[in-house]
Parts: sequence; C-alpha cells; structure tokens
Amino acid sequence: MGMLTKKVLVATDFSPPSKQLLNCLEEFRCFGIEEILLTHVVDVRTAGLSTSAFHYYDEEKMNREVERLSGAGFQVTPMVPVGVPAPEIVRIAREEEAGVIVIASHGEGFIRQVFLGSTVFDVLRLSPVPVFLEKFKDGESDTCTPVCTQRLRRVVVPVDFSPCSRVGILTVGSWEKMVGEILLVAVIERSRNAEELERQRLDAAEKLEGIQKEIAGEGMAVHKRVEVGIPSRQIIKVVKEEQATLLVVPRRGRGSIRDLLLGSTAEALTRRSPVPVFLVPCQDRQNGRYDDESG
Repeated sequence: MGMLTKKVLVATDFSPPSKQLLNCLEEFRCFGIEEILLTHVVDVRTAGLSTSAFHYYDEEKMNREVERLSGAGFQVTPMVPVGVPAPEIVRIAREEEAGVIVIASHGEGFIRQVFLGSTVFDVLRLSPVPVFLEKFKDGESDTCTPVCTQRLRRVVVPVDFSPCSRVGILTVGSWEKMVGEILLVAVIERSRNAEELERQRLDAAEKLEGIQKEIAGEGMAVHKRVEVGIPSRQIIKVVKEEQATLLVVPRRGRGSIRDLLLGSTAEALTRRSPVPVFLVPCQDRQNGRYDDESG
C-alpha cells in the first residue's frame, strides 16, 4: 500500500486549485505513475435539468486537459460521470483499481467551497484506497500555487504505536530511496505528574528509536521527536517547524457508520496541515488511538 502505483485517479472540478494540480502532475512521475484516470463528476444535485448541457461543456474542458497531459507522457482516461461527486469518485477508483486518489484543496482554513469542503471529506471518509490531498495557497485565485514541491523531501509521520499508525510507517518505508528524510513524531497527551511524564518521554523515545532503526536500514534518513500536548496541534507545530513537505496520516477504514468518520485527530490534521497530506486507510478499529483522541 502506498504511492508506488502505476494508476491514479485525479479528481478535478476545474477550479483554480484543480487546474494547478494538473500542472503539477509531472512531479508525480517519480512515484511511478503512468496512467491517470482524470475524473470530473457532473453534480446532479446542482445541474438539474441542465445536466446534458453541463456534461457536454465539461467533456470539452476534459478533452483539452487530456491532450495536455497526454503530451506530457501520461496515459490518460477521461471520465465525466453524472451523480454525486464523492461516491462517484470512490466508485471509479474501486472499479478501475486505482492505487491512489489525488485531489486538490487549498491551505489552512480551506473549507469554503463545496468541492474543496464536503466532497473532499466525503471522499476521505468513503475511500478504501489512499488519498493524496494536495494543498494550495490562494485557492480561490487563478494564480494559486502548490504549497510545496518535491513532496517527498521531508515527510512527517505521526506515531502512536498502534497497529493503525504502523500502517503509515510501513507505507512511507515502502517508498524507500524516493524519500529524502522521515520525521517520526510521537505525542504524549497527558500524564499525572512530572515523573510519569519523563517515563512516558523515555518510553516513547525508545520505541521511536526501534522504528527508526527498522526503516533507516532501507538507506533513508530517519529522525524522531517526542512532543507533549494535543496530538493534532503538536503534529502541525512540528510540520511547520521542520518545514515538512508531506504529512502522512493513517485513518480508519470503511465499515460501520462510526468507521466512516475520519476520527477527530485525523480530521484535524487534514484540515489544518499547511502541506499536502497522504491519508492511508487502516483497519485498526479497536486500537487506533489517533481515531479516538480529541483533535
């Protein structure tokens, strides 16, 4: 499971961030991507009786993008289904066996547009495959730009030592030499006193060192940090201080109604991260503490 896949679904709504995302796909070639399922969903809820007209107009725009991406060397399959965007995006990803869904957003506080808000989070809740969420500055402007380039230069991986967070570690480990640096971050949320806090620090540092040795054996530079406080806030603080280029977040997989929720910490990280987020589904339904903690 990871970014090493030849086929990805790229969701677009033709907004400025989506257009810029298409301009950035060349960099994704280093992930081994060869085939792009370029998908735009004509939202039946807003198109109404004009669905046919919207569909024709959107197909014209898609064809222009397909021509451009094909010229960059990608195999591109355009898809313009009619329906509710998030379920359609997830359905296509499953049926076409895409390894990753790539979708655009803008930076902090980006829940302002329908596609960049509810659709993004519905995709995250519903998708059984990893989701790469690209972040953009000035998301409502035609001059919006990606928050960062060289996405694997410095990767932050939250670790709570649960099987769920283990999925995130293994995913990044599978990227091997494509990653510049990995920063493992453990957060101690609470302790009864200073003595217990110090024990927790030492225990977390020791466990991180074990993980560090395990994945550093692949030739990657791996560092570690232990923080104290609310997990989502401390992790975002580290992302900013360390000038990270990507945040990897394990999140709960599909299942019951409760499992469709991202979990407060995973959702807070996704919303607040100033850099792109790679969300990896896991099936840790009992021990995934990041899914149950306050954000």
